[in-house]
Amino acid sequence: MIRTYIPADLQSLVSLFTQTVHIVGSVYYSPEEVEAWAPSQPDVEAWRGYFDERYTLVMDSEEGITGFGCLSADGGTVDMLYSHHAHQSGGVGSAILDALEKRGVKTLGIGKIDDIFQNRGISASNHTTNNKDGINATVEALKNDREHSLIFTNLVDFDMLFGHRNDAEGYAQELEYFDMKLPLILSNLKDGDLLFITSDHGCDPTTASTDHSREYVPLLAYDKSGDYINPRDLGTRETLADLGATVYKYLTVGKWNIGESFLVNL
Repeated sequence: MIRTYIPADLQSLVSLFTQTVHIVGSVYYSPEEVEAWAPSQPDVEAWRGYFDERYTLVMDSEEGITGFGCLSADGGTVDMLYSHHAHQSGGVGSAILDALEKRGVKTLGIGKIDDIFQNRGISASNHTTNNKDGINATVEALKNDREHSLIFTNLVDFDMLFGHRNDAEGYAQELEYFDMKLPLILSNLKDGDLLFITSDHGCDPTTASTDHSREYVPLLAYDKSGDYINPRDLGTRETLADLGATVYKYLTVGKWNIGESFLVNL
């Protein structure tokens, strides 16, 4: 059952947040980082003020509270979304897409986007079969589909077929194919369109590991209306969430609560 927050929920939500961050976050972050994110001795009164200023919904079940989500103080964006560590589903990316859809921004997912985000915030989906199919579908969407404000393409073969399998030669061939198709993608952008090319993690096919092996990933940004003759360095970003914040800023003129937009630098 989903209901609105009541003051009696305070301790349960603080405990859910703290325990979930410590249990799930410990897989990816050091103990010091986890503690900085969610102190073992939380400031309950600060949390009380936080919830008092925000519209918050709580998921209640026979097991107790299993999750909560709240809007920002101005009600314009999703500010926080957490589920109990035993009931994990969705995440920041899903919340961003939900927020976009609620603001009337239609999103087309190409590739595995519908699976990755559990179809949340996806207005339409083209579940392509491989990289070539995904690239061609993207070009076709740029040519003929102006209904969707955000085209979100995932080229999973780089990761699944070549990165994890340490197939550097196959990876190189796929990059060459993408490079060959990139001019076609660029030529079908309209004035005002933005193109971002990035990766969600670093799965390097040349390392001994078959798992994710690089902390930093590439980020290329192209503004159809911008000064592409004189490119500039966006620097090493603090977080990949900067890209989400930039897309959100561009489409809604709003500020996302995680990450810093670099739209002004384009």
